[in-house]
Amino acid sequence: MIKESLMLTDYQIRIDELALLQKGWYFDGQGQPVSSSEVSMALTVLDTLCKNHPRVNMPIINPIPDGGLSFEWDAFEIYITDVGIYGYHRFATPIEMIDIPLEQVVTQVLQWTG
Repeated sequence: MIKESLMLTDYQIRIDELALLQKGWYFDGQGQPVSSSEVSMALTVLDTLCKNHPRVNMPIINPIPDGGLSFEWDAFEIYITDVGIYGYHRFATPIEMIDIPLEQVVTQVLQWTG
């Protein structure tokens, strides 16, 4: 249990740092801030993964220039935005972006991690 809570704390710190980004953070004055709803959705996903599926590798988390957060694994990415949550698998044929309801994000991650 200690490992899981430390892992979630590490990711919460990363998300909190990204939530401080201000408009214009990206190259050449572009870049939208991460919204509080995007932070909330991201923490919900990470909390579920850390507590219920500790063997799943955790993602690299980065901001998206248009606003939102990117969760990146080796084979797939998920984007959490105010517009919705979507993702794609890099090795799927054809590669296509899919919409993922919040309550199904963890299920999709588990499916893509095999």
